[in-house]
Amino acid sequence: MLPGMRWTGALVIVGLSAGIALGVAAPATDQVSLSRNGSGGLRVAGPARPSDNGAYEAATSGIYGQAVGNLRPRPADKHAVRRARYSRYLGGSVPKPHPSSYDPLIREISGRHRVEYALVKAVIKTESNFNPHAVSPKGARGLMQLMPATARLHNVRNMLAPRDNIEGGVKHLRMLLDYYSGNVSLALAAYNAGIGAVDRCGRRVPPYRETREYVPRVLLHRRSYSREAVEG
Repeated sequence: MLPGMRWTGALVIVGLSAGIALGVAAPATDQVSLSRNGSGGLRVAGPARPSDNGAYEAATSGIYGQAVGNLRPRPADKHAVRRARYSRYLGGSVPKPHPSSYDPLIREISGRHRVEYALVKAVIKTESNFNPHAVSPKGARGLMQLMPATARLHNVRNMLAPRDNIEGGVKHLRMLLDYYSGNVSLALAAYNAGIGAVDRCGRRVPPYRETREYVPRVLLHRRSYSREAVEG
């Protein structure tokens, strides 16, 4: 789930992962923070409301870069432009990891945090395509494309270390699943576009083109990895 974040001791959610920011950043008064209280419960602070000009926060996700704003029409080739720009940050010499390279680690961490293995692997596939060295233009890093504020929230010391990064990403996904009472689609939408965006839409997947592409893409990979787990 992302640019426009500010660390204040809790995660300020303007977007939860990162890629290429588009749109207009929301003012500080529109920010929403999610944290855990002393007993482990979830605490949300900051009202979610649009800015005066009707544009919301810029939110991004991994290689697909999200634009959450006033839904201005965009040329059809913007996806290709964003992906090409992102690939330049990765560098052409980075070897492509095998999709099963991190399976043992994903199983261990997802099991410990009670998050479905296939879902975690699907998020990794969508966010970084299993590249532990992925760094987006806005500073999201690693397999699940953590932004520095998200990493700090979950005590991730080295965002490019696969174990640390996946641990932080799964913790964050667990937090979102708890917040949305186990609703996977809403948790994914918030990972991508931010809690503020989801809550402003009445706890529905925001009508942003790329968020609505991101959620089914993750769910499609999840189905594939679910079959893989059964067959394996």
